Amino acid sequence: MFKEEFDTSYVGFKKDGAQWLVDNTDIKLVGVDYLSVAAYDEKAG
Repeated sequence: MFKEEFDTSYVGFKKDGAQWLVDNTDIKLVGVDYLSVAAYDEKAG
């Protein structure tokens, strides 16, 4: 299952989704087993 191209379709959080969790739940920690918590197309900053 070797791929030469980086798969950009992985699951991640967008800023508005993360903000929704903060505003609407008691979740204090999210664990992610991947390169980043952010979706590929989400810009840092």
